[in-house]
Amino acid sequence: AEAGLSAPAYGTAADEAQTARIADGIGYPVLVRPSYVLGGRGMEIVYSREQLRDYFARRRSEGGGTSGRSAPLLIDRFLDTAARHPQAAAISTGDGRVMTYHELAACARAVAQSLVAAGAGVGDLAAVMLPRGPEQIVAALGVMVAGMAYVPISQSQPQQRVTAIISSPRLRFLLTDDPSPDHWAQAGVAAISLDEALAGDQGVSLPVVGPEDSAYVIYTSGTTGTPKGVEMSHGAVWNTIEAVSRRIGLCPQDAVLGVSAFDFDLSVYDAFGTFCAGGTLVTIPESARRDADYW
Repeated sequence: AEAGLSAPAYGTAADEAQTARIADGIGYPVLVRPSYVLGGRGMEIVYSREQLRDYFARRRSEGGGTSGRSAPLLIDRFLDTAARHPQAAAISTGDGRVMTYHELAACARAVAQSLVAAGAGVGDLAAVMLPRGPEQIVAALGVMVAGMAYVPISQSQPQQRVTAIISSPRLRFLLTDDPSPDHWAQAGVAAISLDEALAGDQGVSLPVVGPEDSAYVIYTSGTTGTPKGVEMSHGAVWNTIEAVSRRIGLCPQDAVLGVSAFDFDLSVYDAFGTFCAGGTLVTIPESARRDADYW
């Protein structure tokens, strides 16, 4: 990559969200560690993380992102929805529980405060290993509000895969319903129960998060070798959410059934696409995920 950074020569210029591969008219964000990819049809331009940070900082100082406007942040959109419609239903469960946007935002902030108080910093990773349902969502939002990227891990994953994932040097924390401190300490991560994290720490200031900061890391199946983490930035995630929501016309009156497993990337739109539109995410228990009659 060249030292100077400019928009792709053709195709759709990346927003400050920085990454887009154009296919059939929809932008699919792609991030390839340790470099990002900017591109359009028939081309890819690869830049280092440092070049992108410098470029976006320069564009912000000039009054906008690469498209002349600031890139939205996933968490900012969610918190804005919570501020405008605090009593609207954010999550509805199969057993009749309802969590409002106000309640969800308060829980997310509390988790974020606990993580920051425990020493978490922007760019760190935190694994989320919780039962399917609202708890997963609360934990993931809290991790992102703390400036970290969440790493979803299914509780049904083989221990060998779990060990491989949490061995990442950037993964410092684990939010779980079974902290077992000694077990996780041997793996090099600080385990925090979600109940403990929800206590929060009102004296902690939360960090400023930028569009180039990572939102989540989802690991590949590893069928061809060691599982590899695919890391997505806040801006890149917003590119996809905004494009899909615009095409399907998602609105606050809609309810979305969250069928996708949390460690599968479609779950990102199920939950956070719904929240950004002000709709209601309907969650199902793990036992019913393959039971269409239950849905």
